[in-house]
Amino acid sequence: MIFDARKIADRQTELTARWHQAAPAAGGDGFFRLLEENHLRNFSLWHEEDVARRDDLGFERVYQAKRNIDRFNQERNNFAEEMDKAVVAALHPPPRASASNAPTSRPASASCWPTSRRSAAPSPSITSSRCITTRR
Repeated sequence: MIFDARKIADRQTELTARWHQAAPAAGGDGFFRLLEENHLRNFSLWHEEDVARRDDLGFERVYQAKRNIDRFNQERNNFAEEMDKAVVAALHPPPRASASNAPTSRPASASCWPTSRRSAAPSPSITSSRCITTRR
């Protein structure tokens, strides 16, 4: 699996434009399916955040938008975790050492997926990231 940040960013820009014209739906296969599902949650989240900021829609619509925001955030987190697993699997990490020769201290690793509103693809223009740090 090859990760080309520019191609990922271009694909997400294309999807965002398309989803403003037609019903949003994720496609792709494997990791790229996860990436599109994650981007769809970002896209949906941004629109619900816009609704939640409005003061002309009444309490019920804003309440529903906030519920949707919670759901989209959780779904986005779930897809980010699946993306993490796919990346680790693609890297083919060495098997874990047995308990008898395992190091006493394990290094931490971090996995970061961008949450920038401008682009949800890895690039130098990222304004914020969701990072998970785990002990291995």
